[in-house]
Amino acid sequence: MGFSKQSLYLETVGTISEEISHEFIAELLDYLYIIKIHATAKVKEIPYICKKLFKDYTKPFCDKYSFLTNIQMYPRDTRRNYSFVLTYSGTKIILPYNMLAFEALNPKNTILDQLKCSNNVESFFFTLSKFFHDLNLPLVKNDIKIIKFLMDPIIRNEIPSIPTNRQIATSLDVSENTISRRLNQLYCNSILCHTYRVDIAKLGYYTSTIIHIDNLDILPPIFKPYCLVDVLLDWGEFMAKMKILQIPSTQKSVFCEIKDYFEPLYEVTLTKNYIGWNLNSLTSKTEERWQNLPPIFLCDKWTDHQFSGKLGVEQNLISNKNTFKITTTQARMLDLIQNGTIMSKRYLSKKLNIGQKYIKQFFDEFFLKRLIKRFSILSNIGLGSKVWITLLGPRSNSGIDLLNNIIKHLKFFPFTYLFYNDNNLDSRGRILLTGLLCMPSSWYDDLYNVWFDLLEEGFVPKININQGNVKWGIDLEQTYDFSAYIS
Repeated sequence: MGFSKQSLYLETVGTISEEISHEFIAELLDYLYIIKIHATAKVKEIPYICKKLFKDYTKPFCDKYSFLTNIQMYPRDTRRNYSFVLTYSGTKIILPYNMLAFEALNPKNTILDQLKCSNNVESFFFTLSKFFHDLNLPLVKNDIKIIKFLMDPIIRNEIPSIPTNRQIATSLDVSENTISRRLNQLYCNSILCHTYRVDIAKLGYYTSTIIHIDNLDILPPIFKPYCLVDVLLDWGEFMAKMKILQIPSTQKSVFCEIKDYFEPLYEVTLTKNYIGWNLNSLTSKTEERWQNLPPIFLCDKWTDHQFSGKLGVEQNLISNKNTFKITTTQARMLDLIQNGTIMSKRYLSKKLNIGQKYIKQFFDEFFLKRLIKRFSILSNIGLGSKVWITLLGPRSNSGIDLLNNIIKHLKFFPFTYLFYNDNNLDSRGRILLTGLLCMPSSWYDDLYNVWFDLLEEGFVPKININQGNVKWGIDLEQTYDFSAYIS
């Protein structure tokens, strides 16, 4: 049941920034210089270099900073041993592997010079992620088959754990040896990883968003565990921030405190979340990739086009009255599997101090009751633009119809992570759509133009290259209302 997590396209709220010191950044930079010195243009030699660096450089660095929640060594039973995963604000980097791969593809890069100029933790990791999020690595045809098989909704929703190599080989009529070799490549190059999503509404949470212009640079620690999204918006004459918050329905006073602190311009309860991949244009050859454009780029009108095809997963965000009750240990496990780096029954058992059989029981129960759903993530496939969109619209039948059509269009982008309200008003009688799109960099100008055409329809459209923090799930251990269910 091993899996790795965190996409290079999603930024998580920097809950561990207070743990990272200037000393850590300085030593990490020294470590990156060592990697660069040992870099080679031959990709096939990278695993051997990782092994060479492990004893004297990689392991001592990890041992020293093992207390940080954003560092995790890879299991020793995979080809990715001799490396570790570093996550910060959504950036997931496998070191030294990813750095060596980047150096092989870009021998004349200036990444270390730019990192030296970073004056704080946030700018350091932003610069680091900028280099690693736009890789467009070649694949082979069997890679495409494996990816589409693992992301098939039936496979994803009916099988709790990732299918074995033998199961994949049998289904695809490919040798088990080939499957093992190609999966190693997909995992090693951070092209494919897996996560579990938690159905937050079944835990009694509701989801609300605020848009505010005060206290833009401050997110008090007491509010941080409830914050799923915190992004910067250009609001005409001034800057604003939008926060998506998930709060237990038994703790509505928390939302009142947050509103009192930020005094939002807008607030709205969100009712739906959509997340999905459209892989119709994913090809093995990088030069042929993403040639099939979303409908909106072909017709230029959000109201035009006949839609077909089942894409992604839509999830209810309305708090479930028949709340799924969990223990503190279960909350900790859910936090680990939705926002961690690498998970296995053995690792979770050690981390939670419980037996592996109980970990399996938890997984089976959560999966059977649909509290968790397995979801695969793709990176390094040429989706260089990470765009955050927001749309405030008029509350009218025509406005709702147009909003629904816009959502249908957006589902045809390579990766879509949307939040919207289909039956709730904000304080000024508006409907809201907001979310993240991942796409080739060349698409941005076209999207920008058609997005702002919505001004003519009475909508307030906002779009920006993502400047903020987004994560898969909030901190359940700190926010779940355990006392409400004590008998």
